[in-house]
Amino acid sequence: MKKTVSIVLSIVLLISFAACTAKKHYRDDTACEALAVNAMSAITLSDTSLTFTEKGEISLSVEPYISEAVSSAKECAVRFTGGASFDEFGIFHCADETETQNVKTILENYLESKAKDEVYRSYFPGEEYKLDEAEVKIFGNYVSYAILSADNRSAFFAEIDQLLLEA
Repeated sequence: MKKTVSIVLSIVLLISFAACTAKKHYRDDTACEALAVNAMSAITLSDTSLTFTEKGEISLSVEPYISEAVSSAKECAVRFTGGASFDEFGIFHCADETETQNVKTILENYLESKAKDEVYRSYFPGEEYKLDEAEVKIFGNYVSYAILSADNRSAFFAEIDQLLLEA
């Protein structure tokens, strides 16, 4: 009896472990602009957002890190508030895993540079936590970053995950 219970428990544990480590599969055919529009509906921003979806618009308008990420990706959509807060997010669609990792590294460096910039941090007193808690996540061949409040950041990433997750 003990042996049977042991075997059954071992099988249940093995199945549970396998289920926990199952890799998610994401779509690779969704436009970044469509993802951004849907993400905007899931979060609340304090100001009208400026929108950049064309590579030329972004590379002429924002930091070198974002320009580098844009030039590395197939397409992108970036949103940020027009001077009222640190709220910002971007979605980048990459061609393959190598490009995805490259864009992720670029965006992590971008967030780190913003978080360390004392002059930039002083623009919106009380919102520095958004810079400190900013995140980059990968969803298949998509890379997203968010400089948002905890609730908005969570809702943003959940929305992107839901939109890209294959059924």
